[in-house]
Formats: sequence, C-alpha cells, structure tokens
Amino acid sequence: MRLVSQKAQRVFVAGQEITFEATEFIITGYSYKYSLDEFGALARNAGWEPERSWVDEGRLFSMRYLTVC
Repeated sequence: MRLVSQKAQRVFVAGQEITFEATEFIITGYSYKYSLDEFGALARNAGWEPERSWVDEGRLFSMRYLTVC
C-alpha cells in the first residue's frame, strides 16, 4: 500500500520536517502470505516461539500469539 501526495507540501513528524513533491509517494505497508508452518519457521528463526493460532474458516487469515524463545 502507498500514499500519494496530491500536492507539494511540508509535514512535520516528531519535530522533523519532511517535504513531498506532487505525486511523490511513501510505502505504508507490505503484505506477505505464509502458511502456518512457514510463518512458524520464520518466527523461530527470529527468536520467537508460536504459542497459539487463530484461523478463519477459510484458512485465509490467521492471528498468532508469539513468545520470546
């Protein structure tokens, strides 16, 4: 997902000035799809342990509860 500036502008974030030109954009997020097993392996490699999962009926979305290893 991205946000596109409609005009040249200045904004302030945490006291720092950021300028945008018209049509300049910032990326606000990425979406990746992983199976429960793939995500579990990624979490473990990063030092987290999957403790619990909640999955929708179609198994398209999940929420994971992780703890530090």
